Amino acid sequence: MRRFEIFESARHFRIESNRDVRFEFESSLEASQVSSLQLFPPAEVPKLLRAEVYISGPPRGVPRFIRLFKVQNKLMYTDRWVLRHQQQTDKGQLIVWGINQESAAALAAVDYRPHYGLSRVTFRVSHGQSSVGDN
Repeated sequence: MRRFEIFESARHFRIESNRDVRFEFESSLEASQVSSLQLFPPAEVPKLLRAEVYISGPPRGVPRFIRLFKVQNKLMYTDRWVLRHQQQTDKGQLIVWGINQESAAALAAVDYRPHYGLSRVTFRVSHGQSSVGDN
């Protein structure tokens, strides 16, 4: 049984079977145009950290959140983030991401309160058993 994960924003492909390999394609190229592939054994594939953010106000959706967020937070590698869960209510939206280590470090540098629009949002990032950024 094989499982394929395709992340549209970064063109990451993961194949799981007897051998677990990950193919990474340049985001500006189509898969058919790539002349070389990089293979990574599972131990070398970076683990993503769980990051939660709650945005109050009318839900704007994930694409708009990313568009507004990445303009003001250049050190966050949102193209490497994986959407894990989203929940909308009348009063806001909860989004759970899988984020890379570099983005987690950039969040820590701003006390887990990066800019978003005219204000800031608070992230809770889980590092193993504990979570940080929760006020």
